Amino acid sequence: MVMLGLRMGIRGADILKLQVNDFDWKNKTVSFIQQKTSKAITLPVPTDVGNSVYKYIMNGRPESAVTGNGYIFIRHQAPYIPLKVTTACRGALKRILAEYGFELSAGQGFHMTRKTFATRMLRADNKLDDISNALGHARQETAEVYLERDEDKMRLCPLEFGGVLS
Repeated sequence: MVMLGLRMGIRGADILKLQVNDFDWKNKTVSFIQQKTSKAITLPVPTDVGNSVYKYIMNGRPESAVTGNGYIFIRHQAPYIPLKVTTACRGALKRILAEYGFELSAGQGFHMTRKTFATRMLRADNKLDDISNALGHARQETAEVYLERDEDKMRLCPLEFGGVLS
């Protein structure tokens, strides 16, 4: 779950709706309809993310559910139904952070993985339009709220203050 958020910018609600058939393993893509926007999106799947999802499907899910349920993330106790609460994603992130001695503070949640993804794309010199498309936004401006300011790049753009300081 966490890798899908951090490395691909997928919302928690969309991660929980992913099904095995949404993945095109041959072409290394995943296609789904975003819950929030109802927009169809196809994203490239990085190899490490694809490997993690595949390993989870084959080894992490309850054995009786592997063939009987198309959803990837399901309950680990009967009934083996899809997870429906996005707190499942927050819980997964919280467990991983705890392994490294970090905690989620009040108000922080799984959505921070999307912000991290967008900021990493910006720092890798991706255009705002590409970042917006990767996040599945209809408007480019929507992606801007996800972006942390890159102070190093901002220092390259000094502004003239004219007569303000005189």
